[in-house]
Amino acid sequence: MATEKYICELCGSNEFVTKPNHFDLFSAEDGKLIFQESMLVEDDSPTELFCFECDEKLEFDDEDLEF
Repeated sequence: MATEKYICELCGSNEFVTKPNHFDLFSAEDGKLIFQESMLVEDDSPTELFCFECDEKLEFDDEDLEF
C-alpha cells in the first residue's frame, strides 16, 4: 500500500489547486502530484499549490509535478 507523500497538514485533503482563483487541480497519487484539469491559462510565474479544501499553502518538490 502506497503512503501519501502530499496530504494537507490542516485538513487531510489530498487535492491541491494553484494560486487561488486560478483553478489548476492536482491530486496526490503514489507520492506524486498529478495534474487533473485547468480552468484558466497558466502564466509564467512559478507554480504554487494550495489545499483545495482549506487554502493552506503546500511545500513540495518541483520534481514531483507531473502534467
